[in-house]
Amino acid sequence: MEKQTSDGYIEYVAGGGAVAGNTLNVKGSGMIVGAIARFGTLNFFLPESLRADDTVLTAQRANLTCGANGSCAVNVGIDGNSSLLRVGDAVTLIDASEGTLTTGGDLNRTTTGELRGATLQYRFDIVVQGKKLKAIVRDICPG
Repeated sequence: MEKQTSDGYIEYVAGGGAVAGNTLNVKGSGMIVGAIARFGTLNFFLPESLRADDTVLTAQRANLTCGANGSCAVNVGIDGNSSLLRVGDAVTLIDASEGTLTTGGDLNRTTTGELRGATLQYRFDIVVQGKKLKAIVRDICPG
């Protein structure tokens, strides 16, 4: 469900209290939202033009918890045939520097490589640095 907040941002909140089965697919970069909550899975499709240190999504509030102490699953891939990213490059998936970033104790630390560019497969480490959720390119393999 989408709703316009009073501060002009779009707030993406899945309906009801349920989390399991709710998926947010994020394509592009430079987006701003008021809040993210109640998603079991976040899929980030990074554009080919994304560079190291770029930000995909800025949020006032990001609640990445799922259930009592769990975290949502975070998947990252390249949306296209190539990428400017190299091993060791980091991108900010969610920047909540001006608000809050909440994660559970079991946030996945690497993606499984299921999301892929057409010619290369990227594997990312998922890390929380302060109020930022980041993906760091661990390795790049032929697809």
